[in-house]
Amino acid sequence: MAEPSVKGETIRILHIDDEPDQLRFTKFFLEDINHFFRITSVNTSSDLLARLGRESYDCVVSDYSMPEVDGLELARRVREVSDLPFILYTGKETEEVVERAFSVGVQYYVRKEANPSHYHVLARCISMAVERQRVERYLRECAEAFRSIVENTHDMIMLTRPDGTIAYLSPKSIDVIGYPPEDLLGKQAELIIYPEDQEKVQSLKLRSLKGGRCSNVEYRIITKSGEPKWVSHSWSPIKTEGRVKFVVSAIKDITEHKWMEEEFNESVERYMTLLEDAPKQTKPSKSVKDEEGQDQEEIFDPSDHLIRYLKNNKL
Repeated sequence: MAEPSVKGETIRILHIDDEPDQLRFTKFFLEDINHFFRITSVNTSSDLLARLGRESYDCVVSDYSMPEVDGLELARRVREVSDLPFILYTGKETEEVVERAFSVGVQYYVRKEANPSHYHVLARCISMAVERQRVERYLRECAEAFRSIVENTHDMIMLTRPDGTIAYLSPKSIDVIGYPPEDLLGKQAELIIYPEDQEKVQSLKLRSLKGGRCSNVEYRIITKSGEPKWVSHSWSPIKTEGRVKFVVSAIKDITEHKWMEEEFNESVERYMTLLEDAPKQTKPSKSVKDEEGQDQEEIFDPSDHLIRYLKNNKL
């Protein structure tokens, strides 16, 4: 997802005016002021709305006084089908028109003048309107992408402020820690930490506030029902001007994994004990010669090998 900008990018402008000279002069001066402007000129509202339906534009510039509909009615109709910036460009300037203009979603009101310098004002307004619209669209896309990631991941996503209060919890919090997001927003994250792990988590919190990152830190929490759970916590600080503004965390439930690990280790211990206490079994594997040249059976004890293997590979 590219960062939005109007610098060095084509800006497609749809300009409507019922006077051919105004269309011609506006196109000439604007494209001369900004070589990235591409002006499409129309003289009827029906043509303008038809083009919006089949072509792509970044901005609409409209006169106010026109035969079919005035610029304010056209702005209202455009707003029904598009979120493009709408700039009213006219010689008619009254308080009533200006007030109504902003009420129907007009971003800028630029007055026509005989001096060509006013085209620079119009060009700046177009650039600012398009840039703001692109930034807003970019932020919406980022928000949608973030929401999609958060809602589809198995981990719980959490944002905490520097004071430790929770600013955001993803819906997965119900599955991971047993709390719906609204129960913990604005509260300290330490409230759900298992008592014996409080000191450990507190030291990690201080580390994160200094800008440190960490992955897969394991500790216990207490769910809403009072049940203990194991979680794995990874976090990264979000900084502004060198200061930590938020800490974003990904937390997953590893309780089942911890139980399986504990059961496996206990099984290994029991089996090792049984092997060590069991009578030695012998099995001739091959004949070897003793010092006098007589055949001797080599003793093979599989338990010795298994015990060494389990000791070396114990989880």
